Amino acid sequence: MCILNRVLIAATLVVLATASAHAATFTVTNTNDSGPGSLGEAILAANANSGTDLIAFNIPGSGPHTIQPAQLPTITDPVVIDGYSQPGASPNSNPPESGTNAVLLIELDGSLASCCFGIALNTANSIVQGLVINRFPNKGLIVLGLGGGGNVIQGNFIGTDVTGTIALGNSSGGVELDTAGNTIGGTTVAARNLISGNRARGIDLISSGNIIQGNLIGTDATGTVSLGNTTASGGPPAFPGDGAGVDTNSVGNTMIGGTTLGAGNIISGNSGSGIFLANASITDNIVEGNFIGTDVSGITALGNDGDGILLRASTVQNLSAP
Repeated sequence: MCILNRVLIAATLVVLATASAHAATFTVTNTNDSGPGSLGEAILAANANSGTDLIAFNIPGSGPHTIQPAQLPTITDPVVIDGYSQPGASPNSNPPESGTNAVLLIELDGSLASCCFGIALNTANSIVQGLVINRFPNKGLIVLGLGGGGNVIQGNFIGTDVTGTIALGNSSGGVELDTAGNTIGGTTVAARNLISGNRARGIDLISSGNIIQGNLIGTDATGTVSLGNTTASGGPPAFPGDGAGVDTNSVGNTMIGGTTLGAGNIISGNSGSGIFLANASITDNIVEGNFIGTDVSGITALGNDGDGILLRASTVQNLSAP
């Protein structure tokens, strides 16, 4: 099913959001699981240092550089994790009607992880950008319920390889938000995430009041080839929301897309519905300005296997607008 939910307009590149000043900078200089220069050590140092710190990357060699953690520490103090700080990396500069040309050189590969999530934020007002996050046994990235809002997830590939063309899904979904007031993507072209190839669903919303804008959800990096988020089993959907691009999971007051320049998402190629809205508590969601079931051009069909947008019985006071 194809739903054209966006008007295309040209965009200019706007730089990614970054904090104007940082309490401290911790630099990752190797791909080790722990110890000096590792990402795990940088997270522990940032947790122990009050204020918004920067975790930067300067790993020798041309890359990409793959970090295979057993389990990364949960982030408990505000931080900017900036994969684009790695020399040679660059954010997307393509306009909204094209795929992403981002060059990502820091890959978090969870195939050796003992449990849990890729990146776990249990804090507010953090930014995670410029990372490839794949093959974790749970979600690729989660904002936990005690952390608060104001977190921004932008410019990442979640569930694919570093090229954005091969599915290397996280086992229980790409991104989960358990708190309100967070943003996945944004209205600048550099903020576009690729969230594809994951099991269960691409984005799982457990809390109301979040914003999802400008992302590729279920396509490859070109925006023209299906690389869908699949069901938990890899087969037909076993339960409502299984295999969806975006599952609102009984929450409301969520913006998916928008009328602002660059706000629309591409939500196509998924094994379930493009967007799943369910249950009586689903109210006051706005879905507008997206391409659902087409490629990035809005011309070629690239359907979700389920409905484009599925609203179940008693789902009221929601807006879907062109």
